[in-house]
Amino acid sequence: MADFSVPTGPKVSAVQWLAAKDVLGGEASDFTPWLMQQESMNILAAALKLDDLTPVAAELNVLGKRLDILATAQDENGEDIAVCIENQYGMSDASHLGRLIAYLANQGRGRAVWVVEQAHDAFVAAVRFLNRTSDEDAGYYLAQVRFTHGPGDSYQVHFEVLAAPIAWERGTKAGNAVAKPNEPKVAYLEAIHEGARAALLGAGFPSLNTHARGAYLWVRWPSSLWFRRFGTMLNIRVTRTAVAVAVFVRALPTRAANAAAMEIMQSHYAERILKSVPEGSEVKWLSAGPGRKEAVQVVLAGHGYDGGDADVAMTWAVEVATLWLELLQSDPILDLEAQVQAALPGQAVAPTNSGDSDDDLE
Repeated sequence: MADFSVPTGPKVSAVQWLAAKDVLGGEASDFTPWLMQQESMNILAAALKLDDLTPVAAELNVLGKRLDILATAQDENGEDIAVCIENQYGMSDASHLGRLIAYLANQGRGRAVWVVEQAHDAFVAAVRFLNRTSDEDAGYYLAQVRFTHGPGDSYQVHFEVLAAPIAWERGTKAGNAVAKPNEPKVAYLEAIHEGARAALLGAGFPSLNTHARGAYLWVRWPSSLWFRRFGTMLNIRVTRTAVAVAVFVRALPTRAANAAAMEIMQSHYAERILKSVPEGSEVKWLSAGPGRKEAVQVVLAGHGYDGGDADVAMTWAVEVATLWLELLQSDPILDLEAQVQAALPGQAVAPTNSGDSDDDLE
């Protein structure tokens, strides 16, 4: 019989977790600057399964409080979204959760990440509840951060995600199953995508794809275009009765700033757009209405997914999208940020994220 008391193999011992303050020092003074580093962000991004998690600002003033980190990332649909990160040493508490919800609400859409040393079961349940009851514009993560010794005098970090905005946590709403994609709409958009792809890439757009749930077709602006700082893409959208091309301003820190930027664009471009769009098109400037409406839509009625002609819709959408690209390239508003600042003195107006709305057409 083998003697199991005799050690075999390499020496293995239990992990010894270290307090964050013993590794990095103070929460605001040391932990937040450490997490702001891109290498640290990459580790957190891998745990959260968020692509291109990139820091934008630290200790951002929001409603009289300080958001630890504002970042951007790409969601599963290729959209740029705001990511609000709140750090907390010690045990999770209601105050930090409340502030994090307010920070995300101020952005309007995106993801909220709560990084804590210790997570009480009640707050794990609370974050999961938020994900079950929120729409897909908002998602919440609760991640426990822990440190241990690494080789030599180095340390290793582990982010354990305890709650996340994933399908099986969203569950159902009001007793109904999660809505299935609108199959006729998805098929119509895919037909437009297939026909438009070569033409849009040839016009200078670097990439395009269909929204994962079939809400719209997104077309990314060239990285060299000045306007990309204010909104990373335009959308091609369809309803039952219409097709539209929508251009958004979504990167400024408040809705008031986004609306001011859209109003400046309207003053600058409205007359030329109206004269240049294909016959039968309607131009809608939406800069001050309820919800996320800082946008300009060019709409063609009669060519939605319920009985419309996808080839006609595709040809029209390519023409309008190309018109917008050529106009923004040939007649830039290089001082747009300064004009917004002049319209809103005393407010921060520097672009912070480039998320785009996925609201359906009115």
